[in-house]
Amino acid sequence: MSNEFSVEADHIVITERNIFVIETKCKSGTISAGADSPRWKVSSHHGDGEMQNALKHAKNAARVLNREANLPCEIIPLVAIKGSEVQILDGPSNVSAAENIIAIMRAFEQSKPHPKLDPTAIQALLQPYISNDQTAMERHIERAQAARKRAEQAEIVAAASI
Repeated sequence: MSNEFSVEADHIVITERNIFVIETKCKSGTISAGADSPRWKVSSHHGDGEMQNALKHAKNAARVLNREANLPCEIIPLVAIKGSEVQILDGPSNVSAAENIIAIMRAFEQSKPHPKLDPTAIQALLQPYISNDQTAMERHIERAQAARKRAEQAEIVAAASI
């Protein structure tokens, strides 16, 4: 469908004060996680590499779910990186080693006043947007791959010297 949308969220946590969407990645070593960088650098004893900016993915999922489900508060995007000797460089506080994610969520819970949320009501608002349909997941993957290809092509054109 042309008006179909999809996002994929690894975890959604609903509390009485906040809604979190958590993107989980398995990487070890040091990750340079610039919030606006298209790709993050990963250095470990296995060598150097890159990964997609997982925070952009979490932010997109949060934005789309908030818009589509008409939620009563903004969703807080988090990235939890599970691996050995994980260190985050240049990243915002909502990108963290997995073992620190609860402390980060607690910090958000303790920060500025929030409206009291009804987790059951929030779950009901989100339920129509949850799907385990394999065909829907395949369409989501196809759209994500097409978007990635368009972004790569745009980067090539932007970097050209004409």
